[in-house]
Amino acid sequence: MVDIANFENQQSMDLNADARNKLGQMFPEAIDSEGNVDFNILKLLVTGDSDYSSVSERFGLNWNGKFEAIKQAQKMTNKTVIPVIDESKDWYNTKNVYIEGDNLDALKIIQRAYASSVKMIYLDPPYNTGRDFIYRDDFFDDSANYLKESGQIDNEGRRYSTNSESSGRFHTDWLNMMYPRIKLGWNLLKDDGVMFISIGEQEVINLKEMTDEIFGENNFITLITRVQKRGGNKGNFFNPASDYILVYAKNITQLDNFIEVDIDEKIYNKIETEGPKTGEKYAEVVIYMPNLDYRPNQRFYVDAPDGSRIIPPEGKSFRWSKERFDEEMALGNVAIKPAKDSKLIDQDGNQSKWIIYQKRFLKDTLAKGTARPNNLFEKYQNMQSSKEMAKLGLDFDYAKPVELIKYLLRISKVDDEDIVLDYFSGSGTTAQAVMEVNLEDNKNIRYILVQLKEDIDEKSPLYKEGITNIPKLAVERIKRSGNQIDSQIGFTDTGFKKFKVARTNIKSWSDTTIQPQISLSFNSSNLVDGRTDLDLLYEIIVKKGLSLTLDIVEIKVSGGKVFDVQDGTLYVVTGNDIKRDVANAIITSRCGHEENDMLVTSNVVFVDEAFKSAEEKLNAIAFLRNHGYDAAEIESI
Repeated sequence: MVDIANFENQQSMDLNADARNKLGQMFPEAIDSEGNVDFNILKLLVTGDSDYSSVSERFGLNWNGKFEAIKQAQKMTNKTVIPVIDESKDWYNTKNVYIEGDNLDALKIIQRAYASSVKMIYLDPPYNTGRDFIYRDDFFDDSANYLKESGQIDNEGRRYSTNSESSGRFHTDWLNMMYPRIKLGWNLLKDDGVMFISIGEQEVINLKEMTDEIFGENNFITLITRVQKRGGNKGNFFNPASDYILVYAKNITQLDNFIEVDIDEKIYNKIETEGPKTGEKYAEVVIYMPNLDYRPNQRFYVDAPDGSRIIPPEGKSFRWSKERFDEEMALGNVAIKPAKDSKLIDQDGNQSKWIIYQKRFLKDTLAKGTARPNNLFEKYQNMQSSKEMAKLGLDFDYAKPVELIKYLLRISKVDDEDIVLDYFSGSGTTAQAVMEVNLEDNKNIRYILVQLKEDIDEKSPLYKEGITNIPKLAVERIKRSGNQIDSQIGFTDTGFKKFKVARTNIKSWSDTTIQPQISLSFNSSNLVDGRTDLDLLYEIIVKKGLSLTLDIVEIKVSGGKVFDVQDGTLYVVTGNDIKRDVANAIITSRCGHEENDMLVTSNVVFVDEAFKSAEEKLNAIAFLRNHGYDAAEIESI
């Protein structure tokens, strides 16, 4: 039934507010803290150009280079990823991905394939203490140029790796590095996705203000304080013992409530002795607290065991209504116990001798998922990670604890087939955490890890073992922890496909733009020397917006091969001296998929120079068109 009184007072939809809300979902940073549209920022985000003059008038975090950082997130890259099968594990079956290389390039490379697909991102970026490596952008493969451009050596070749406060750009360099990486991560999150960012006190305030702009302040969830250690005596005034984790939702209206999965059983310190719940643990929670708001329907008498009647003082009330109390009483969830300091009164207005408790059973709490995690983490200290690495035979002290990441996965309800992304992945903690949760909770969560090739100290025991950089450490850790899981009962995906960020395989794509839909004249040598068919295949896959872990079948043909990607979604033709009969192999494969109802769409990409002659290529194309392919579905490189 419609409430006529309320119905008549309703106004029509505020179309302007609705438009701002929709705009805010697409471009949160274009909406300022007062809910107004910043058209300069919007123009920059849409066109890459803007009037800088009015930026300083906007309330928010501003720093030298901010607009360039925003532009950096929008720039396309001519890089790709190439497969490294011999450093991978279970290449042909796994759905996990490890990428070695700069995370800014990697994030841009995978944008099409994984946009709005990631459930959870965990980041542990440099804390900017003055000793942390600071990423620099726009560098190339050449080793010396890479070291120079990435800030690891100066113009004369001397190595350094600190972001010193004396440089005058201590905070701005760090923010310029972080902004595009956070923005590109935001693009990859699902609507119900969540991002966790570990950070120290040096940048926590700046990072929150910057991330508020990218996500929108309304999507900020909380700031977690994590106890890093107990004891110690460093620092001039306080011993630093904690760091922080910023928590953001992609769209907080779409995100389920978090649930506490690590309930402190010390609170549930009572054991039921009678009734159907005999033997179950429960906690006692008072149903009257003096600071509760008064509600008339929640003030009523309760009969005590001695015959007296119990009620809250005048103007106070219980947590429950009378109906709720009777229900809980009938279920055996109420305990009335004697007490000397009760805040309740009896029927004569005197202090009561009794307190009323709810019996909150542990099993019910877990089943309902009603408990919420606290934003103070005391259990996940750094010393745990050293022990975890030692169990794997690895001497490394700078990782986050596996149990911390497992806890974040569980409270945020990461589930089967969800993707977890970590692009400051360090020693690979997130990969180990995902595998262990999959084993323990019988799930099938997937991960994507990205890590820059940072050197390990030559004096380290790891270096002496041949583990000379962080990606090598991560690969070794993932393999060792995976092998331990493999030895246990149950199937868990402990493999991973390793890729490296590299220059494009296609000479014509080597400029700053990416134009995959290019047709070239026949016999032009358009492939970079030394690259393999698989290198080219995966570049085409990511530029087509397809996942790096799709199933691939190799079909051999005279003079070359056809790669059938995910049941005919894409066909890539490579080789030398291929003839027109390659088209027949494609049609035969496609027909098989159609018979099995697997084919949704199909696309064919030729390498021009793979064909024996222009005539053979043209005849192959004509054959494909005669069998249903149109011009837009056939491309050549």
